[in-house]
Amino acid sequence: MKLLAILMSALLAFATPTPVATETLSGVVSEYAEGEFMLLETADHGTVQVNLSENTDIFGDAPIRAGDYLAVTFDGAMTASLPPQVGAMRIEMHRLSGTIAEVYPDDGSALLKTDPDSEYIVYLPDEWKSAVAAGDAITVYFNGAATMSLPPQISAEYVASDFFLTGAIDEIGDGFLILDSDGQKIQVNTDSIPENIKVDDVIRVRYNGQMTRSIPAQVFALEIIRVSR
Repeated sequence: MKLLAILMSALLAFATPTPVATETLSGVVSEYAEGEFMLLETADHGTVQVNLSENTDIFGDAPIRAGDYLAVTFDGAMTASLPPQVGAMRIEMHRLSGTIAEVYPDDGSALLKTDPDSEYIVYLPDEWKSAVAAGDAITVYFNGAATMSLPPQISAEYVASDFFLTGAIDEIGDGFLILDSDGQKIQVNTDSIPENIKVDDVIRVRYNGQMTRSIPAQVFALEIIRVSR
């Protein structure tokens, strides 16, 4: 019986998978090549190259772009190269963009209106608690968890101020616009081109402040508003 018990224990030991040790990196994306790699600016390790593969699980509520803040889960192995590299097992990114309607200094939160019908109570990071005011356009990044209250409440891990461009449309393409902003040609990439705009319309583009050094320079639009025809 003792021999049988020993054999059963050994079989159970082999049958039980060993948990995979993982670590997490968080930071801001400075470059993103979809399906290949991204460069992540982190507080602890500086710039880290995050290599992607078909096995990388990506969880988020919007496409990833330069300027986004996200979390990367990897197996703990990091190369000694410059920049150091990791292989991503999981990537998670959740963001909300909108305008601050009210600020609540007592608890360091603000009411964020993301569109005319949606609003959230956002608990801000310490460095942002006294740095925002009603009317500010911001993007907040959080872990995806929101309360069931009305309005729902979230805790922001990272906050980015939004930026604006104004100019006339030179060209409308598949998923992009070419904007003439004070004589500078800028490619405005977007998930959705408003149906009511056409070439020569003047528009206002809200974006996250990230602009490529390419020719033409490129931004990703958070919002496109027609100013005039």
